[in-house]
This record gives sequence, C-alpha cells and structure tokens, in this order.
Amino acid sequence: ARWIAAVCRPIVAALLRWLQRGYRRVLDLEARYQRPNPDPLPSGDLAAAVETMVSDARQRQSAGDFAAAEDQLIRAIGLNPRQIGVYELLGALYLETKAYAKAREVYTYLVKLLRRGASRLAAVQPKESGQAQRLAAGYRNLATAYQELGQPAQALQNARKAVTADADNPRMLDFLLKISILVKDRALAEKTWEALKDADSGNAKLDDLRQQIDQLR
Repeated sequence: ARWIAAVCRPIVAALLRWLQRGYRRVLDLEARYQRPNPDPLPSGDLAAAVETMVSDARQRQSAGDFAAAEDQLIRAIGLNPRQIGVYELLGALYLETKAYAKAREVYTYLVKLLRRGASRLAAVQPKESGQAQRLAAGYRNLATAYQELGQPAQALQNARKAVTADADNPRMLDFLLKISILVKDRALAEKTWEALKDADSGNAKLDDLRQQIDQLR
C-alpha cells in the first residue's frame, strides 16, 4: 500500500545507509530508536504489515531471491525497529549470502538490544528462561562474521561471550573450542575441551578435537 511505503521509505533509507557505513551507524540507530515514533501506525496494521513482509522475505530467501528478501526485512525493521526476530533473520540472511560485513553490523546491534532488555525496544532479558540461548546465538553469529572477515581476535572475544551467556550449551563450547584452536590458544582450548567433555561426553568429535589440541605449539 502507498501509505506503508510513504511511512517506511525514510526509515529504510536510513537503515541502508547504516549498513553501508558500519559501526558508527549502529550508534545512530541506537539513539534514534530510543525516541518514540512521531507518526506510529495503528498497532494492528503495523503488526500485519510486518508479518506480511517477513513472510514474503522467507519465501524469497527460500527461492534464492536474496536481494528481495533483504529489502523486505529492512522494510519490516523500518516499520517496527522493536522486532528482535527480524534482525535475527536479516543477520542470518547476510551469513548465508556471505555478506559478512553487513552481518557483523547487524549482530553488533542485535546483541546490544538483547543485552539491554529495554522494554521500549522489546529486547529480551538474558537471565530469563530461553533468553540466554538467544543471546549466545547472537554472539556466536557475530563471532562467525568476524572469523570470516579475517579478524580472529574479535571472533574469539565474541565466542567467549557466547559461552558466558550460555555456559552449558555444547554447541557454544564446541564453537569456542574450534576458535581457540584456530588462534592457537592452547590453554583456552584445554579448558574448553574439558568443559565440552563434561557437557557432552558422547560427542563423537572429542577425540579428534583432542588431537588438534595436542598438535598446538
């Protein structure tokens, strides 16, 4: 509808500039999203519009039309920047398409929202049931983006945060262990391997990971 396009066009344009300019844009978004929307849409229309855009984005992504999927997700965020799940979908889209710089910026902002727990942003509280896993996944995906961008130190830092957020999750421990082996941090690899063994003793990869640690110098 024309009125939806008219409302979201300026916000979408700002979001596109943010994705192009990097972390400084994250801070700009953070400041703007803490201010109330001067022309809010009726809640029912807003929710329906966002749901339609997200559904269309999923279909387009499945069909391989990644540019159209990206456009729909950014439009959805423009309509309602409080939708944490849409940021998660956009970040996942960027990882799938190997747009790692964009993924890094999305996940950088996403983990801020997840940690803050501000009700105005509909963020989640890490200590609540199920929320720790969501925050940990955000950090893991951010670490993946850094790793693919050739920034292993930042990848390791965020992998450690993922484990801190969800310490008993074997997936997070396995991820941190692989990063620690990659950066040749044997002490961290040893510690993480022991934690992984305790959390998932039946993991078939433990022996292979142990061998990789033993080869570190």
